[in-house]
Amino acid sequence: YITYRDFKIFCDIQPDELIGLKWTKNAKFELAPKVTELIECFNQTAMWISSSIVSERDLRRRCQKLSSAMDLL
Repeated sequence: YITYRDFKIFCDIQPDELIGLKWTKNAKFELAPKVTELIECFNQTAMWISSSIVSERDLRRRCQKLSSAMDLL
């Protein structure tokens, strides 16, 4: 799921979105909408994985979650 979702967004990126670091500008949502969307998806996934791992108190289960997350990516 994660890979497919990201791939769909990646395929929609227009070349002009990549010129001049448009995704770093104040108007990034207008200048580079798909690059910005891909970055947001990555950040959401990273937050979900990291919070899932660190919220686990049991070390063995934490390691299992980390291993599972690495398999996903």
